[in-house]
Amino acid sequence: MRKIKLIKNNMTSNYRFGFLALLALMLPYSSFAGDLLLFNENSITYQSGDNYRVGDDKQSVVTFEHLSVWSWGDVFFFYDDLKQEHTGHSGYYYEVAPRLSLSKVTGQSFSYGAVKDVFIASVLERGSDGFDGLLLGTSLDWDIPGVAFFSSSFYYRDTANLAGDTWQTTLVWNVPFSIKDVDFVLDGYTDIRGAEGLNKGDLSFNPQLKMDVGKFWGYPKVLYGGIEYSYWNDKFGIDGVDERNVNALIQMKFSL
Repeated sequence: MRKIKLIKNNMTSNYRFGFLALLALMLPYSSFAGDLLLFNENSITYQSGDNYRVGDDKQSVVTFEHLSVWSWGDVFFFYDDLKQEHTGHSGYYYEVAPRLSLSKVTGQSFSYGAVKDVFIASVLERGSDGFDGLLLGTSLDWDIPGVAFFSSSFYYRDTANLAGDTWQTTLVWNVPFSIKDVDFVLDGYTDIRGAEGLNKGDLSFNPQLKMDVGKFWGYPKVLYGGIEYSYWNDKFGIDGVDERNVNALIQMKFSL
């Protein structure tokens, strides 16, 4: 069993190395992106809140997010710089999530009913605490009236430091709306993970409600202020550790 696990870990490491090498070739800042790159958006967000259940009860996070849409699919990336306010301990966590559009790479439409497109999806997760995960699966984009973006993903999941493997379902949404002349965005995600090794399965629901404050100074869709609500059952797979907190946030968006 130890030999099998070693082989599995080596294979996973090779996949991750190739994953990062592929990402380096896909970054939109390269001058040779040309017609391959269709769209990119980036953001920097600062948020702070109380009532955290693991580590300090008060924590802050600076997050860099990147989304690029390509002629073959899309890439989402985020990097969290984490700080525990009382102890001063810091850490990081990031995810890289490329998706391959079956409609784009085959030239055939995979839309059906409310389904806009079908993707081969993957995610690389890594954290400063030794957390290291790889997800492979499929993703669906949905056409829903009034919703700018909604996707549902279904993954096989392997976490390097946990025995066995499991499954994960992820929902992501973005809903813009206005109240009179004030513009808002309601976006976020839900992750549902099965049990893996000694970790119990968990559920995290993280919506953000943001107001376009930049619009008041003549710069719409650049500067946002708002809140994020965290609803996390069995946080990090720890039985009985349920987190409920609200974070204040400010976000700046830009393209390169």
